[in-house]
Amino acid sequence: MTPSNIIGGILTCGVGLFLIVAGLMVIRGKWSGIVAGNLFRDDQKSVGRHKKAIGILYIILGVLCLVFYFVVFLKA
Repeated sequence: MTPSNIIGGILTCGVGLFLIVAGLMVIRGKWSGIVAGNLFRDDQKSVGRHKKAIGILYIILGVLCLVFYFVVFLKA
């Protein structure tokens, strides 16, 4: 395993874990500035839907980053 593979793997895992944490924080309402409904002054019902949808999207993207790491970097 070359140093560039190690650095790439660490960065990929870091991005994946950050996306998972960001998704959890958005769902809980801690980082609501990411949610589009907050920017456009939507009513609370649609902001809640946006928080859940964007949070779940971030979690899915984070898991996909981790799967990409396991498939590409651990296989090499």
